[in-house]
Amino acid sequence: MAVKIAKALNTSVEYLVTGEGQEREACTPWAMAVAETVDKLNDTGKKIVFDVAKGLETQYPLENLSSTRVAN
Repeated sequence: MAVKIAKALNTSVEYLVTGEGQEREACTPWAMAVAETVDKLNDTGKKIVFDVAKGLETQYPLENLSSTRVAN
Protein backbone atom coordinates (compact mmCIF):
# COMPACT_ATOMS: atom_id res chain seq x y z
CA MET A 1 0.00 0.00 0.00
CA ALA A 2 2.82 2.41 0.86
CA VAL A 3 4.36 1.89 -2.57
CA LYS A 4 1.10 2.89 -4.30
CA ILE A 5 0.79 5.99 -2.13
CA ALA A 6 4.41 6.98 -2.76
CA LYS A 7 3.95 6.51 -6.50
CA ALA A 8 0.76 8.60 -6.51
CA LEU A 9 2.57 11.36 -4.63
CA ASN A 10 5.67 10.98 -6.81
CA THR A 11 7.96 10.41 -3.85
CA SER A 12 9.78 7.50 -2.23
CA VAL A 13 8.44 5.16 0.43
CA GLU A 14 11.45 6.09 2.55
CA TYR A 15 10.46 9.75 2.42
CA LEU A 16 6.86 8.92 3.35
CA VAL A 17 7.89 6.80 6.32
CA THR A 18 10.89 8.70 7.69
CA GLY A 19 10.67 12.15 6.12
CA GLU A 20 14.27 11.64 5.06
CA GLY A 21 15.91 10.72 1.81
CA GLN A 22 15.86 12.45 -1.49
CA GLU A 23 12.41 13.45 -2.59
CA ARG A 24 11.81 12.96 -6.30
CA GLU A 25 11.41 16.02 -8.45
CA ALA A 26 7.73 16.51 -9.18
CA CYS A 27 6.58 15.73 -12.70
CA THR A 28 3.87 17.62 -14.46
CA PRO A 29 0.76 15.69 -15.48
CA TRP A 30 1.94 16.09 -19.08
CA ALA A 31 5.33 14.50 -18.32
CA MET A 32 3.67 11.68 -16.39
CA ALA A 33 1.33 10.96 -19.33
CA VAL A 34 4.27 10.86 -21.75
CA ALA A 35 6.26 8.60 -19.42
CA GLU A 36 3.34 6.21 -18.98
CA THR A 37 2.88 6.00 -22.75
CA VAL A 38 6.57 5.47 -23.44
CA ASP A 39 6.72 2.82 -20.72
CA LYS A 40 4.29 0.72 -22.80
CA LEU A 41 6.71 0.60 -25.76
CA ASN A 42 9.27 -2.10 -26.42
CA ASP A 43 12.97 -1.25 -26.08
CA THR A 44 13.28 -0.20 -29.73
CA GLY A 45 10.32 2.15 -29.44
CA LYS A 46 11.68 3.63 -26.21
CA LYS A 47 15.06 4.31 -27.86
CA ILE A 48 13.39 5.97 -30.84
CA VAL A 49 11.30 8.24 -28.59
CA PHE A 50 14.37 9.13 -26.51
CA ASP A 51 16.46 9.92 -29.60
CA VAL A 52 13.69 12.08 -31.09
CA ALA A 53 13.19 13.92 -27.78
CA LYS A 54 16.93 14.60 -27.48
CA GLY A 55 16.97 15.95 -31.03
CA LEU A 56 13.98 18.19 -30.35
CA GLU A 57 15.60 19.43 -27.15
CA THR A 58 18.40 21.00 -29.17
CA GLN A 59 15.99 22.53 -31.72
CA TYR A 60 13.36 23.76 -29.25
CA PRO A 61 15.00 24.48 -25.89
CA LEU A 62 12.61 25.48 -23.12
CA GLU A 63 13.90 29.06 -22.83
CA ASN A 64 12.85 29.73 -26.44
CA LEU A 65 9.24 28.67 -25.91
CA SER A 66 6.57 31.23 -25.21
CA SER A 67 4.42 28.50 -23.64
CA THR A 68 5.01 24.91 -22.58
CA ARG A 69 1.32 24.05 -22.95
CA VAL A 70 0.70 21.44 -25.58
CA ALA A 71 -2.70 20.98 -27.19
CA ASN A 72 -4.19 17.50 -27.18
